[in-house]
Amino acid sequence: ADPTDKTYGKQRRAGQVAQAVLAQSPDHPGGHHYLIHAYDNPELANEALAVADRYGALTPRVPHATHMMTHIYTRLGQWHKSIEWNGKSADSAWELCVDRGEITSHYQHALDYLAYAHLQLGADEAAAAVVSDAQALQAPYSAVNREAAAYAFAALPARYHLERRDWASAALLEPRVPENFPWDDTHLPYIAMTYFAKALAYARMGELDQARANLTRLRELEDAVRAQSGYWAGQVAIQAQSVAAWIEYGGGRRDLGLEMMRSAAAMEAATEKSPVTPGEVFPAAELLGDMLLDAEDYDGALAAYEASLQRTPGRLNSLFGAANAARGAGRSADAGNYYRAVGSALGVGSQRPIMQSAVQEYLAERA
Repeated sequence: ADPTDKTYGKQRRAGQVAQAVLAQSPDHPGGHHYLIHAYDNPELANEALAVADRYGALTPRVPHATHMMTHIYTRLGQWHKSIEWNGKSADSAWELCVDRGEITSHYQHALDYLAYAHLQLGADEAAAAVVSDAQALQAPYSAVNREAAAYAFAALPARYHLERRDWASAALLEPRVPENFPWDDTHLPYIAMTYFAKALAYARMGELDQARANLTRLRELEDAVRAQSGYWAGQVAIQAQSVAAWIEYGGGRRDLGLEMMRSAAAMEAATEKSPVTPGEVFPAAELLGDMLLDAEDYDGALAAYEASLQRTPGRLNSLFGAANAARGAGRSADAGNYYRAVGSALGVGSQRPIMQSAVQEYLAERA
């Protein structure tokens, strides 16, 4: 399917084939599996929810199958279900690793989705434990689907630091970690994520020379990836454009930075995420919202955060950004709804005190 086709024509046809299989054989694992793949997009995900809920009962100990339904749960922002089933997937994948004497990519893939879900609930300590588990792995690694393993290894630490806006830690990330993993040139799109995280972190801290140096490396990787995959080169291009926008904005050319960031968000909106990822390590629409919020364009920021939430419902930082933007715009009803959504997402053990305080303060003012 063309990732720029927003009619999802081929996905709809694939889903119809899977539905026909399930009509004849309601317990058919392949019918469940491929319908979930077909509907793993914002437009169709809700139509696969019943199938996602059913799939686990059919294949309770198959690592990839117990992960598959979380593609739909992630699309719909159902984080607790994603945590439950990615936990089961990781556990069953680990049993497979022990039996085979090698690390299967099913394990890292489940961990990436698991950490992402924890972060959307502000459960940073739980996410940190997942990252640590991944980084403690030792060779040998299965040769099957190393791309998924490489993606997870690169995404997990970048995602953990960026979601928490821990710029200082993100700036210290190193590519090709863990060193015992057999990285190769086919993994360049994922290695680029590390440079994206570093460059963005330096730009957000105002260390623009360091940001530019990492952006240069990111652009070099974009050129190298283009020879392998137009899709992944496009994803790296979105990252590079986002970083360049923040460099211009931080350097005082704020109008140019905003223009460039709008372009990056438009580029992202025109394509679709890969099944290998639960979501971009930092969505361009959310980055645009952050920039507009900083510029005190509250209505514009709210629109950007809502665009992010349309693509990735339940993203915690987009919800919080939308709440702050609506408050700044004087839209009290919208602000209240978003602050309550943030409060509902944050669990008892949440490690996001700034968010918790903001929610309590706003709702207390309106009590």
